[in-house]
Amino acid sequence: MIRINQIAQRTGAPPSIKELARALGISSSHLRARFRASCGVSIGRHLRRLRLEQACGLLRLGPQRVSEIAEQCGFGSIYSFSRAFRLAYGISPLAFRHSGKAAPGRRT
Repeated sequence: MIRINQIAQRTGAPPSIKELARALGISSSHLRARFRASCGVSIGRHLRRLRLEQACGLLRLGPQRVSEIAEQCGFGSIYSFSRAFRLAYGISPLAFRHSGKAAPGRRT
């Protein structure tokens, strides 16, 4: 997980699973299996969490529109971004921005 986080931080946008596998010199399927075995969570879920954390920072500090942040963080649409954000944090991205709070806590 540490190596994957380091690779993700080096790139501007969060990397895809294929890009991570290539950087690590292994296949995508092998990366998925090893990551789940060692971390107990899918690599896709982990990467989505990283993208949402990046989005929280941009929403808090940046002047960009929510749709621009969604695109910058690797979400295919504002709808998919808003849905993922709401599922993870229980609040919409726009409501989070206007709340002035720090990063929201994870929902259980």
